[in-house]
Amino acid sequence: MFLSAWTARLAAMRGYKWLLLVLLVLAGALNYADRTAFSAVLPLLRTDLHMSDLQLGSIGAVFLWSYGLISPVSGAMGDRFPRAAIVIFSLAAWSAVMALTGLVTSVAWLLFMRALLGIAESFYLPAATGLIAEHHQTATRARAMSIHSSGFYLGLTAGGALAGFLGEHYGWRFAVQCLGVAGLFLALPASALLQIRKPAGAAFSTAARRPRLSTKDLVRTLACNPGYWIIVGQALLVSMGTWIFFYWLPLYFTETYNLSLTKAGIAGTVPSNLGAVAGLLAGGWLSDRVASRDYRKRMLCQTMFCFASIPALFFFAFSPALWVMYVAVFAFSLLKTFGQANESPLLCELLPETAWSSASGFLNFANCLAGGIALLMTGVLKAELGLGMIFVSISAIMAAAGVILAFGYFVILMGGKRFEARAG
Repeated sequence: MFLSAWTARLAAMRGYKWLLLVLLVLAGALNYADRTAFSAVLPLLRTDLHMSDLQLGSIGAVFLWSYGLISPVSGAMGDRFPRAAIVIFSLAAWSAVMALTGLVTSVAWLLFMRALLGIAESFYLPAATGLIAEHHQTATRARAMSIHSSGFYLGLTAGGALAGFLGEHYGWRFAVQCLGVAGLFLALPASALLQIRKPAGAAFSTAARRPRLSTKDLVRTLACNPGYWIIVGQALLVSMGTWIFFYWLPLYFTETYNLSLTKAGIAGTVPSNLGAVAGLLAGGWLSDRVASRDYRKRMLCQTMFCFASIPALFFFAFSPALWVMYVAVFAFSLLKTFGQANESPLLCELLPETAWSSASGFLNFANCLAGGIALLMTGVLKAELGLGMIFVSISAIMAAAGVILAFGYFVILMGGKRFEARAG
């Protein structure tokens, strides 16, 4: 009775869409904290489970491949079933898997649990993206999605720092179990808050959603939209660079600057993630200002900042003073995510509402496939090239992504068929 009255009161709030966003920020933070906590305890895993560099890279690769392979399915489900229910299911499932991962005793068992984690987490982002877009129209969409994405980087920071600290003092098993239990506790208020069907002021609602597309029409909708494939192409490349950067950065600071696990966890997450959060929030505001005249200019904005992020990577070639590296890491993350703030809102404006989650799911598939390959290749090349030069090589990946975006804006969006915004 009390719970029903409480949710009814929330449904009447004019600012419900922002309250919902706060909860999704917390869920997104845990999502990324769980998937990346292992990067802060790689030395402990190497000792405890006797893992090679290739096996350390496979921890991230297996997660990404399982996440990516299921993402098209989870995305399609987000367009066919209530997105709020999918978010709640995913949060509870991945948290349970994370808590159980602390019990593994072999490399094979660890990799199996990472695959399960990828499957469970794959349902969250497509549904959450669609849920946010349902409640936020063009005027606030980029800001809302940027705030949500900032939760990912807060999770990267907290997950890396917390896992490093707890791992150093209590072992890596206790660290991952704490994160899993935290997610299970968050699932309780989420199950009440997100089940409100039609909050006041929503741009869309589950009940009012347009008739879903058949599988054939959905495939045709995505396949015949060249603007969407430009987003996929550049995102695939940026994902390779991003996963190399964030996954291996704590180990880089441990090996290059001889930092402890706690300090390396902080050094490998705080500067990069603070820059990413600042870039997302400022980039979301700028993106909405740019889109007020022409939503396609979001892609031009993304192109400019993709190229602007490249020079910061060259500092890894010299291993300068530690504070210089902090500045370089912060600058790269700031400028890269300044551009990425345009990606999700542009996707929602190029496609109809009934394809949002499916489009996001396939995008995740491409990103994770590429990211997993990149992590595995880094494990193979690390001994020969060193992490510093591998990080420098990310500049070539970002340059290629920038070229694709420039082509997409000047040739596809502005020079070819004029796309009409179909949502909001």
